[in-house]
Amino acid sequence: MYYWYPGKINPNAISSAAPNNVPNADTWEIYLAPSWKWLTFKGSYNVLDHTFGVDQSRGTYYLDLAANIPLGDVMTKSLEGVTVNLHWGYQKYKGTDPRNVFNGRVQSNDEIFSYKDVKVGLTYALPKDFSVGAFWTKTFSENSLGYGSTSEGGSYPTNLGKSTGTIFVQKTF
Repeated sequence: MYYWYPGKINPNAISSAAPNNVPNADTWEIYLAPSWKWLTFKGSYNVLDHTFGVDQSRGTYYLDLAANIPLGDVMTKSLEGVTVNLHWGYQKYKGTDPRNVFNGRVQSNDEIFSYKDVKVGLTYALPKDFSVGAFWTKTFSENSLGYGSTSEGGSYPTNLGKSTGTIFVQKTF
């Protein structure tokens, strides 16, 4: 899978020591995703030397365990169309980006960018390939230098790892 990010690089990511040595965020990974019934395990492995803009990160991987449990099949027919959505993920960064200088020392990509995440939700199937649902997500073990707000030492307007909820309407084509 190839992730392409058009546009310019975030100026906050440009190092004054090496202004022309900033990788773009494009990422190429290979993955394997075996599944059985309503369980899926997916492993993604980055094959480039940069992952989502983090340099020297070849070999970075993401593990994803998901369960989409149809309650009408496993509990009672009165819950037909309701699915519980569960997810656990683990992003493990490899290598050391030479721009990771904090408090006078170079820190590894793992120290700055690795994290775990979870998602819990419900989806209800509607006629004509529509569905509605809601889910909650949260990131754990993330470093504020990699994902935090500027007030936490990061480079984002808000903390990217804080919990959030989403409500959606979806149409499958």
